[in-house]
Amino acid sequence: MAFERVLLVKPQGAVGLGLIVGALIPLGMEYIAACLEKLPEVVEVRCIDHDIDHFSYFYFRAFVKRFKPDVVGFSMSATEHGDGLKLAKIAKKCGVKATIMGGFHPTAIPGELLSHPQVDLIVRGEGELTMQEIVREGTITPEGILGVSYKDQTKIIHNPERPLIEDLDSIPFPARHLRWKPYLYRFSYAPEKRADQISFARGCYGTCTFCCEPRMNKSYIRFRTPENIIAELREIVKYHKKLPLHVLVADPDIMGNPQHLDKILDALLEFQETLRHKITFNAMVTCRRVAKYPEVMAKMCRAGINKFCMGIESPSNEDLKRTKKASLTTQLQQKAIQIIRDNNGVAGGTYVIGLPWHTKEKIKEFPDYGKRIGQMYAAFGIATPFPDTDFYDELNSKGLIYEKDWNRFDEMHGVFHIDGIKKGEMECLNAYCLGRFYTPDTIFDQLLVESRRRGKKIHVFEFISSRINGLYYMTHGGLGLRRHKFNRDGIFFLQGFGDAPGVRERTRKLQIHKFIEMAHFLHLIGSQKVQISVMLNHHPIMSAIIKTNQHALEWIDTIAGQKIDDATVDVDIPYEIIGVSSLRGTINIILNIILRPLLTIKLKKVFNRLRIYFAIFIEVSRRIVTRLVELFLK
Repeated sequence: MAFERVLLVKPQGAVGLGLIVGALIPLGMEYIAACLEKLPEVVEVRCIDHDIDHFSYFYFRAFVKRFKPDVVGFSMSATEHGDGLKLAKIAKKCGVKATIMGGFHPTAIPGELLSHPQVDLIVRGEGELTMQEIVREGTITPEGILGVSYKDQTKIIHNPERPLIEDLDSIPFPARHLRWKPYLYRFSYAPEKRADQISFARGCYGTCTFCCEPRMNKSYIRFRTPENIIAELREIVKYHKKLPLHVLVADPDIMGNPQHLDKILDALLEFQETLRHKITFNAMVTCRRVAKYPEVMAKMCRAGINKFCMGIESPSNEDLKRTKKASLTTQLQQKAIQIIRDNNGVAGGTYVIGLPWHTKEKIKEFPDYGKRIGQMYAAFGIATPFPDTDFYDELNSKGLIYEKDWNRFDEMHGVFHIDGIKKGEMECLNAYCLGRFYTPDTIFDQLLVESRRRGKKIHVFEFISSRINGLYYMTHGGLGLRRHKFNRDGIFFLQGFGDAPGVRERTRKLQIHKFIEMAHFLHLIGSQKVQISVMLNHHPIMSAIIKTNQHALEWIDTIAGQKIDDATVDVDIPYEIIGVSSLRGTINIILNIILRPLLTIKLKKVFNRLRIYFAIFIEVSRRIVTRLVELFLK
């Protein structure tokens, strides 16, 4: 008898680098839900997302008892291993007939997951057709169903693999209507817009040793037709009630077939003209194809796809060869980034740090390289041997993997032995690299490109707001993944921030006042050298110095472990502020930072500080009034 009631669950764990590529939205689960809704045997399908819906285990138990599903399916990555098993255990105790796990992680370790009594079936590879057959048959011993692993008494049976779905247009669009709280899905780089996700294709031609894609999709890409993609985009716009929208294209390489992409872009340009709010997109690309097809990149930017993430991986050609990325060279990296920048696109990229032959000194050079080649965003993922990859097989055969907790296989924790790097040091190096890259010169470089794209200056307070959003990503999606070590990581981040070379020269060349609207603010504060220091036990971890005159922000510099003597205004921020959990405690510290120096410093410095306070008050007031007028006119 068929399974009539189906619950699909996304366990908690979409953090770390997963947020960069959009693991926020469980699109795979929604594809499966849409396929199951097509079955006449199925009465109802529901989807819940533990990351977004934030329910407790007690609530989940009550929900399962109330809904009474026949089967509960879990779409999982490695970081969701623990939560998925907990939820499956609750489901089985509630009398669910079958629990099923699928996704990259279960596909890689079906035997290990099936060793847990609360797991009945593993769907390996693509799940749409396999789940349809399982639900239609209503069995936990699916002998003839391809792509399934299951338990038969004391044995674990792995059925033959299911062929990849060739006709992607035949798959119904994801069941977005089953989302509980769609308004909570947001991307950190477009927080003011509704967020969604789409796939133009499936698979990747790459053979990277550290990636799961080669074995999941056989280093092969299948494509959707332009008509099918535009039809889904039309549905997405309608679903979000025509509100401003940012969409992630989830393909590992959107330029896998540049000629086919060109046809998609023609259709997308035409579709964008029909919209009141044009959709903005970000996508993943490879340096090699960007460098080879600059005209396609230019067309993508015109069509609204203008934020890009590339696998830069390393500034060393030797690293690239040893990880089967020999077709990628440092010359191609530089050329690709320049092409993106020439089209006012946002050039971001990821690095892999902590390969078995890396040293601490070599890793610390990665952020400097990213700046030299013009990267605007960077992530420094710790080399992680995901199961069922060449990298895992190699390290495991040598007995180098010491971590047994799959939840820590997240590219933010060290999990294997490296000569010369102690356990726990990789996390510190990750924080250091982030701090050394995201210095003022990098941040203002991002805003320069944004200003060019808009064709106007960016207001100084809009800049501050955007940095707060960036800080949210850094803490929640990055360093926040190691919350129990956040104090430690913060110190290394600030040390990297202070150690970064060339910040003063780069900010001087940028001429920040030419693309940030701050003329009135600069006129009010006049000629100043403001020093902002983060203090720990009365000693500076790092200081940032901002030099202004009445007409320009001349330069910004950062230094580690010291302060300058000739600052006109000194602002000391106690590092302990990051450990304060109460609002009252935070407010007290902020008031101390603002008011106490007025009682303890020289009269001239008091005057300089009051000038800055007055300028901030005036600018905030003007901004509020302007915003109120805009809202009134709307």
